[in-house]
Amino acid sequence: MNEIILQIISNVIILILSFVIVAFFQKGFFWQYARVKLSFGSLVLVKVKEINRDLYRVGKIVENDLLYKLEKDNRRLTLDKSKPQIYRSIGVNMIDVDAEKNTILNPTDYSSQTGYDADKMENLYVRALTKPQITDNQERLILILSGLAVIMIGILIYMQTKQGEEIVLIKNTVASLNKGLITASSGL
Repeated sequence: MNEIILQIISNVIILILSFVIVAFFQKGFFWQYARVKLSFGSLVLVKVKEINRDLYRVGKIVENDLLYKLEKDNRRLTLDKSKPQIYRSIGVNMIDVDAEKNTILNPTDYSSQTGYDADKMENLYVRALTKPQITDNQERLILILSGLAVIMIGILIYMQTKQGEEIVLIKNTVASLNKGLITASSGL
């Protein structure tokens, strides 16, 4: 009896180690594939094409949008019903996505089909709708302060030109006095 239990434990350890080794060499594909396979069609496997490798992520189609997570970013892409984008491979539904352009790829020739990121646009809309509103009082205050600033700049420019005219007048007076002194001293 003891030998049977020992045999079962050793077989379970070998089975678990083989799953871990396979998952390690597939770099996360196995667990993503298993999750999609066990969802019975409610999830899709997203093949994210990068420059040097392909990543596999779990995606979900909600209201004609593909939702998936890449690193820490939630991504949302709009599906085009008129073109084939979802295909069946290795027993699950798959979609190819270009990570650099953030577009869904056509599975036959890998041409880009869409480039609209709905999450990004939704964030922009929320920012536009929740921006602080300028009230009438704030607008009046800004106009009054701008007018005062323009008047102050005008006064400063006027004062500089008046001071400049006074300096020119003083220079002319000093020059005429010097000229008078020079003629008076030369006559002696």
